Amino acid sequence: MKIPRLSNSILRDQFIWMMITGFLAGLIFPFFIVLLGIPQEKVMTPLFFGASIMAGLAMGLLNFGLVHFVTRPTLKELGEKMDTVRKRLDEQMTSEASKSKKMDTCLEAQECVVHIRSRDELGQVAGAFNKLVQTLRESLEIQHSYQRFSAAVNSTLELKALGEEVMDILRDYQLANGMAIIVYDNQQDALKTVYASGINHPEWLVNKVQVIEAVEKGRSESIELPLDVEVDAVLATVQPRFVDILPIEFKGMRIGALVLARLQPLEKKQQIILSLLQKGLGLAIRNALTHEEIQRIAVLDGLTGIYNRRFGMQRLHEEFGRAQRSKTPLALIMLDIDHFKSINDTYGHPVGDRAIKLVVKLGKTVLREGDILVRYGGEEFMIVLPGAAIDDAVKVAERLRHKVTETLLLHGDQQIHLTVSLGVAGYPALEVADEDALIALADEALYKAKESGRNRVVDARYLEGAQAATS
Repeated sequence: MKIPRLSNSILRDQFIWMMITGFLAGLIFPFFIVLLGIPQEKVMTPLFFGASIMAGLAMGLLNFGLVHFVTRPTLKELGEKMDTVRKRLDEQMTSEASKSKKMDTCLEAQECVVHIRSRDELGQVAGAFNKLVQTLRESLEIQHSYQRFSAAVNSTLELKALGEEVMDILRDYQLANGMAIIVYDNQQDALKTVYASGINHPEWLVNKVQVIEAVEKGRSESIELPLDVEVDAVLATVQPRFVDILPIEFKGMRIGALVLARLQPLEKKQQIILSLLQKGLGLAIRNALTHEEIQRIAVLDGLTGIYNRRFGMQRLHEEFGRAQRSKTPLALIMLDIDHFKSINDTYGHPVGDRAIKLVVKLGKTVLREGDILVRYGGEEFMIVLPGAAIDDAVKVAERLRHKVTETLLLHGDQQIHLTVSLGVAGYPALEVADEDALIALADEALYKAKESGRNRVVDARYLEGAQAATS
């Protein structure tokens, strides 16, 4: 039954109805007493009626007081908590508040929680409110995680930096203890691991059937208690309880797979966060791969895959400056394939391209890690050897010359003999002011080698007019 409202205040209505009820109870009480056998002449008097009505009003007032002091604190607390939540939500609209996670702090500090003191409807209201706050907190945490993820992936186009940002988020939200990002390499026509953290031997993952199916068929899979995956724990290597293999897609095109290793199952909130991250990761990785390809095109020679002249000159400038500052040696080799025009004219340009690639391949076998091989132009190459004295560079040049001479380029049933001429210069063995002067001396030595009959190495220190540094 719905009781009519008498004012715009529930408590005021409650007071009025309790007083009316008390008045009516006091009014009918004398008649009830008469029915119980009390003599009418003792009850039906103005004094008894007045006392009965006053007692009814007092009882109504007492009941209102009890209800007021029992229910009003909870209602007041509920109102205050609602107002606190409203303020926190308003603060969340500002960027600074979003960064500070005030909604999370509010809930954790019990600032927004109503204490449940009963199991009746009032307790149900308080419980429902607490669940609402919990849902709001989780929603804001999910929103914050996605905002953080979006900011992270938009802050970098480097795959390694992107992987580190994603791994930090996964650890913070306890989504994974180890991670690997695997993409399809169009050039190699194979899967490759571009980033890994916390997983031992991540290079093995590219051969797993589940990873291949995730990339080829878009199939997600969760493996419980895997036998062939290990993650780094604080003090030891442990086997994860779960490994998730998730396809990475961009506009419906599968570009790779995300492998996550974890020690604990995910809660519903964590599953939602992971799903959002998985969806956003496709665009981020696609952008990073595109950036990597642009960078590769900008610095590498399209035919050989080694540095092009523009980037090679930049690297030489950097290494020459470093050698000057640290007073360490730097050597430079200029190389030219002998009779290259004749090879092109006789066998065609595709064979000429193969000759260039062969020289590059052989060059890589004699160079150290850190040496810089550059296609300087056409059939001419530049080799920068940081930290190498000129005598050592001459030995490297001779080894490369012998390698080329001893290797045949096959064309059908024909054997093509290649030779190269090389000029070597070095700093500080030669007095040069900058890298351009060093190139000029190495180039002059190369010209001398070709002029002297080709297939030889010439040391720029022995050129006429070259000034060797005095010790």
